[in-house]
Amino acid sequence: MVTLLGAMVGLEGLAVASPMVGGGIAGLICGIMLARCVGRTTGTQIALGFLFVLLFGFVSFALGFFGCMMGGFKLDMR
Repeated sequence: MVTLLGAMVGLEGLAVASPMVGGGIAGLICGIMLARCVGRTTGTQIALGFLFVLLFGFVSFALGFFGCMMGGFKLDMR
């Protein structure tokens, strides 16, 4: 939502930074929480934690860029 709002308003810094920072934070929190619920032993929880952190980090990052596309954000590389 922050990325979409930043893209709609025209704040390039906010629209670019929110998927990068937010995706990492969301992936970390969601991955650890899910690994603790699903894993039965400590080793399994750690292994699943790494897997889920990467998976949810990527998904959250991709959703942030989808928000940019919906808001009509065009990245100016100049």
